[in-house]
Amino acid sequence: MARGKFKTSDIIEAFQKAKGFKSKAAEYPGCSRTTIENYLHRYPTIEKAYQDIIEARHDFVESALMTQIKEGNIAAIIFCAKCQMKSHGYIERQPVEWQTLFNKMGLSTETVISEPADVIVSHKNAGNGNAVRV
Repeated sequence: MARGKFKTSDIIEAFQKAKGFKSKAAEYPGCSRTTIENYLHRYPTIEKAYQDIIEARHDFVESALMTQIKEGNIAAIIFCAKCQMKSHGYIERQPVEWQTLFNKMGLSTETVISEPADVIVSHKNAGNGNAVRV
């Protein structure tokens, strides 16, 4: 491909029509996805327009999610809580996996001391209170 075969306005328009999806955008001017990527990295005006289109798409999705939450859609509420409320304790945990791991290591979860990002467990047979950091 000769450099500059398409006008920047053609590529931006393709991104707008394709809602920011690169493979779909390549279909409008009739080029490859690689060409679209090259233009995206070569021209700051295209990069800025692309980022604006992606941001608008994200806003649309977030708005639709909030509508579902307002309507009481439990799946949407849980999804939002898991994604945006981790600091409030809304995270997926799989305690069965931890318990299995502890059992394989010969450890017990009877004595758990809360520390950020750490779990401290005491060894089953340690009568002296020694702890093992996992």
